[in-house]
Formats: sequence, structure tokens, C-alpha cells
Amino acid sequence: MTTASLTWTISSWLQTRWIRTRGATILVVAGLAIIGLGTAGMVTVLIPAIPGWVGLLAWGVAGFGMGLAFSPLAHVAMELADKGKEGKATTALQLSDTLGAALGIGVAGVLVSTVGALSDSEVTGLVLTFGMATFVALLGAVLGTRVPRGSELG
Repeated sequence: MTTASLTWTISSWLQTRWIRTRGATILVVAGLAIIGLGTAGMVTVLIPAIPGWVGLLAWGVAGFGMGLAFSPLAHVAMELADKGKEGKATTALQLSDTLGAALGIGVAGVLVSTVGALSDSEVTGLVLTFGMATFVALLGAVLGTRVPRGSELG
């Protein structure tokens, strides 16, 4: 978690400089694609011959992607909110963030425990969990191309 926190902080700092010149769309797409790369890399840690530091690296990559994508999405949502409705936009962002995390954690827990109970190993459940996370991140990268560009914002 520490590597992801550090890389998230670094990329969050970088995106504050890049959003003006590159726009939110590219940061969201790149960030989500990088998250997908990091979560896919976590699967390799399940191979006994792979050293544990690979997991630190992969999780750091995913954290870097979070820093790139998270704030630009919030920025776009606030820019698109009607005047005087910014509070509703903030509430919607917080609710979707909380529900998304709860849903992801819940599904991951079900996958790991159910598949682990059926196969006497949590490895398959973890592969499915990281596969699901990778799929969601890459789907988000594809859908992120629809994020309005600077000229389309108010």
C-alpha cells in the first residue's frame, strides 16, 4: 500500500501541471490504462518463483494510474455541474467513490472465498479478482475517451 500511496501522490502532483496542457481526457485514459497494467502485474505475484518486490512494483504502477485519473474526473464533474449545483456533484462523486469501492471489495471477497472453498486454494480467486480489476480499469480507459475535452467544458 505504501508504494501505491507514494506513486499516487507523485502522479497526482504531476497531473495538476499536465491537465492545463494535455487536458483531462488523456489523463483519465492513460491513468486507467496504467491501473490496468498494475492490476494485471499483480497476477504475476501469485507465481511462486516471482519475488514479492514485483507486487510492490505492480501496485506502485496502479497507484500512479490512480493519481493521474482520479482528480481529473472530479475536475470534469465539477466543471460540468450547473451553477449552484456543485454540492450535488460533490455528493454524487463521493457516493460513487464509496459504492464503487464497496462493490469491488465485496465482489473480490466473494470470488476469493467462494473459489477458494471450491478449489482448496485462494489463488484462482485472486487471479479472477485481479482479472476483474484489470478488465474494469481497461473498460474505464476505453470509456474515458468520452470525457469532455477542455474546449467542451464550461
